[in-house]
Amino acid sequence: MKINKQIIVSNVIFYIASFSFIVAEMCNYNSDDPFDQKYRMFLFTFWGVWTCALIFMLAKKVISVYSLADKIGAFTSSPVLFFLLLAWVESREREKICSVGRTLGDNRIELKEVYVCMSNSSRKVRLEKYKRPYSPLMEEDWVKTGTWLYFSPSGDTIKRVIYENGIIVAQSTDLSE
Repeated sequence: MKINKQIIVSNVIFYIASFSFIVAEMCNYNSDDPFDQKYRMFLFTFWGVWTCALIFMLAKKVISVYSLADKIGAFTSSPVLFFLLLAWVESREREKICSVGRTLGDNRIELKEVYVCMSNSSRKVRLEKYKRPYSPLMEEDWVKTGTWLYFSPSGDTIKRVIYENGIIVAQSTDLSE
C-alpha cells in the first residue's frame, strides 16, 4: 500500500505549523495580557485557510486520492484530529486566571493580586500575591509576597502560605480556627 507523496508533504507541513503555534501558545498560557493569545488566533486562522486549500486541491485533483491510505492521509492532514484533541483537553478541569488587580503601594512598590479559578467554572481555587519595584521604563520579574490562600470546592480556606520576597516563611493547612 503506497501513499501519495503530496499527501505526506501536506501532512508534514500541517503538523509542523500546527505544533509551532501550539507550543508558542503554551509558552504564553498564563500571561496577563489578552493579546498574548494571538498564537491561538493564528492557529485557528491557519487551520481555516489550510482546510480551504486542502478542499480546493482535492476538488481540482492537484492531490490525487485513490487508495485507502491516501484517504486516511488526506483526513489526517485536516484539522479534524486537532479539534477532537482540543475538545478533549478543554473538557478536562484546569486552572485559569480569572481576575488580576494591580496597585501602587508604599515606597513605589507595585502590588498584584491574582485570583485563579477552574477553567470550566468561576470557582476560585487560589489567591496569589506578587510585588515588584515600580519602574515605567524597565520590566522586572514579579516576586511572591504576602499570604496566599487555597480554597476548597465549597469555598473554605484549606491552606495558607505566607511568602516574603519569594520565600515561604510560614505555611498552615490546619485552619480550624
